[in-house]
Amino acid sequence: MLHLSVEHSELKLTKNDRMNRLHTLNLNAGIDHYSSASSDMIDPTTISSASIRETRYYPSASYSMRDDKKHYLVGASGYFSSEYDYTSFAPGLQFAKFSKDNNRELNIKLQSFFDNRQIILPIELRSTSLDFSQTKRNSYNSSIVYSQIVNERMQVSFLIDPSYQHGLLSTPFNRVYFADSSHTVQKLPDTRIQLPPGL
Repeated sequence: MLHLSVEHSELKLTKNDRMNRLHTLNLNAGIDHYSSASSDMIDPTTISSASIRETRYYPSASYSMRDDKKHYLVGASGYFSSEYDYTSFAPGLQFAKFSKDNNRELNIKLQSFFDNRQIILPIELRSTSLDFSQTKRNSYNSSIVYSQIVNERMQVSFLIDPSYQHGLLSTPFNRVYFADSSHTVQKLPDTRIQLPPGL
């Protein structure tokens, strides 16, 4: 059983400068209070462990400047999240270029995630010599989108989202069982590259 309560606040400020460029500042703050089965009590001999209460904090901020005269937008953002076994910091950048008639747009976004987690092993494996010295995971994501309005009923977009991850990509409390009844924790390579295109 999962119980969740959310508290969230948002502040948005906008202003045009002397060159008629639009500046936008967004500030967000959120707190989640939830209870669920405790992950530090992962035990295959029980049906469910005792529920515990946790709190997650996730403030964020973003800023953008849009110049309709020169047909471009630049922006930056920052995000932070923290709970009892996990912290994450995510800075980002954005650039967009528009055509004079606003029918064409090139949008480029860069986003990084710097995650750090507490390693929790299954209860029956905590006395073994399993080594998880790596507790961090860094992710670098990008998004490149070109869109074109063809007519009033049709718009086409071409996109590609390259990403690279390095660090702890597995979930250590997931068990892997073998044919001889032995088992260990999930282990994955420490790097991942993706290059998904779209239309």
